[in-house]
Amino acid sequence: MQKRKLYLIFFLFLLIILTSCSNDTAKKKATFSSLQTIKDLAKEKVVENKRIILDSMKNLAKDSYFSGAVLERRNDNTYIMYYGYKNKEKKEKVNEKTIFPICSQSKIFCAIIIAQLIKEQKLSYDDNLAQYFPNIEGSEKVTIRDLLSHTSGYENSEIAPNYFLQNDKQLLKFTEAITTHSEISGFNYANSNFVFLALLAAKIEHKTYYNLVKERILNVLKMNNTYFPKDLKEIDLPVSYVMAEGKDYQYDETNYSLNLLSSLMGAGEICSTVTDMAKFFDGLTHKKLLTKEEYQRLFHPNEEAVYSAGLSLKESNKGYGSSLGSFLGQGIQSYYEGDDDGQNYSIILSNMHSVDIAVLGDLFYSTTSDVLASNEQKNKENKSPLKTRG
Repeated sequence: MQKRKLYLIFFLFLLIILTSCSNDTAKKKATFSSLQTIKDLAKEKVVENKRIILDSMKNLAKDSYFSGAVLERRNDNTYIMYYGYKNKEKKEKVNEKTIFPICSQSKIFCAIIIAQLIKEQKLSYDDNLAQYFPNIEGSEKVTIRDLLSHTSGYENSEIAPNYFLQNDKQLLKFTEAITTHSEISGFNYANSNFVFLALLAAKIEHKTYYNLVKERILNVLKMNNTYFPKDLKEIDLPVSYVMAEGKDYQYDETNYSLNLLSSLMGAGEICSTVTDMAKFFDGLTHKKLLTKEEYQRLFHPNEEAVYSAGLSLKESNKGYGSSLGSFLGQGIQSYYEGDDDGQNYSIILSNMHSVDIAVLGDLFYSTTSDVLASNEQKNKENKSPLKTRG
């Protein structure tokens, strides 16, 4: 009798333990299931936002007669749109592999190398250009900072040489021939400023400027789809188009050439994809290329500056800078607008003129922001604890 009682007690104890374990397992499964549901919903929200944003951007591109690539970054999310034709006659559409001239955004690459040389004490913002090129007109009155801010007094025409410039000697001779110097102070945009800076950097380092950019920027940021004019002879770049007489994809009579690109070393010669350019601006704003102090010193030299090192600072009171470029006509254009911490920015590479690309950039930017803000408001309303009483 006593043994039967002991067996019964043991059985009941075992049953309690098994029931408890079963309940714990069920709770864990329920918790895990809830977490999975939350994650799935979050993913669905991101996918839905992306679809709405890209659809809105494509409608805007269509209405604006835009052709090119657009990348919008909002915090941790990236939205990329490819639209239009790289070559309309051949029916070749713009896609992720399309390489565009980035025009004056090339100046930012050159400025970074100058800042790195200054960090390495091989150069100073206050050095005169004459210390390196005494034969250039006005060089004894021009500092490195003057060149970076387009306050040197130099002026030049943007014309293509009759042949592809093969080396620094040819480039210097050509640039000097198309450049004049004025005693008038103040901002005056001239490509020659950055050509002189690129030649100076190459002279200091005893390397080609191409190798300096490759070693100091492209390899560091793994920009594998960014090229210089000498690399482009086997690459089909986008045809430059314009809107004319109400029709899009009209051939741009002032189309750019490799000869022109070869004359713009440091000022407008680089060609890249929109995703490679995102790597560049991520690396720049996240201080992979310059420290925070070096970044500030280069791009924000003083409160009065309106331009420095390839960036327009006119919008700095709103918390961001911008860079805009084009060649001769209005077909090939590039645009960047972003904040200093790299959380929010726009990159546009285009091969057809439609509207002012800076205005178009603001429209793409606001389109993305409006969709995200609208969805955020809807989420807040759906989560509201207030209920209407019947």
